[in-house]
Amino acid sequence: MNNIDLIQKTIVYIEDHLFDPLNYQVMGDYLNEHPFHINQTFTMITGMNIEEYMTHRKMTEAAKKLMNGNYRLLDIANQFGYTTAHEFSDVFSAHHHISPIQVRSNPEQLKMVERLYIELAVTSQPPMNYQIKSVENLKLTGIEEKVQFEELNNHFLIPDIVYELQEKQEIKSLLSFSTDKQIYVVVTPQHDHIQIFTGVKSERTFDYDTMQIDNNDYAIFQSRGKLDYAFNEIWRSVERQVDLNIHYERNRQYIYVFPEDLDFDNSFNKVALWLPVTK
Repeated sequence: MNNIDLIQKTIVYIEDHLFDPLNYQVMGDYLNEHPFHINQTFTMITGMNIEEYMTHRKMTEAAKKLMNGNYRLLDIANQFGYTTAHEFSDVFSAHHHISPIQVRSNPEQLKMVERLYIELAVTSQPPMNYQIKSVENLKLTGIEEKVQFEELNNHFLIPDIVYELQEKQEIKSLLSFSTDKQIYVVVTPQHDHIQIFTGVKSERTFDYDTMQIDNNDYAIFQSRGKLDYAFNEIWRSVERQVDLNIHYERNRQYIYVFPEDLDFDNSFNKVALWLPVTK
């Protein structure tokens, strides 16, 4: 499924299930796509993740009902999936910065987000450069984590994982027996979770997990900046422009590569993303 079809079908699905609890697995099964890719593409193209969009849309539709004035607050809360009027009011106030009872007297303060639609556009900004490279068998030693789909709403999931390992001195320990002084983060979408492996190239294992990267061709992108910025720059180009030119293999291993001098306060960190591709 190309990105245009994926985004369009995702929007339709969300709008049809706006009042239901978000279930990434059910959504992925319905769209026949992994939740990781659905959320990744949606976030890079719309600028917000799926959970944020659903909240914006629900609070917009709730504001319209409150403006109408013919609904009880508890009825609106229940319709939008909240068990109490207080719970609904907290979310509504956090979104619009006014309480539900202030809606009709302060309509100009409402932050309304209407349904999204696909619109084709052109840009003078060239896509990010990349090179195709064949990667031979690569043995990594490191730490494996299982991430549930609910954590996809974190825009900084990968940087947060690396930062936590750095704070625990695990990155320093791994680099002490690295053969190339680089940090590898391998993201592998699984049926009911996402596997994230952080490690280094090494034949030594000690008490760590191991991972084998098989022979494959990769499109390699590079960017510089603070981690969240560098990640987004690469993925935004991939999802919006580069994806039209290459055929990367979804549901395979995506590999992030960082140098050993990774510094979260540095605006010039070098980040590489390896996307598996078919020739």
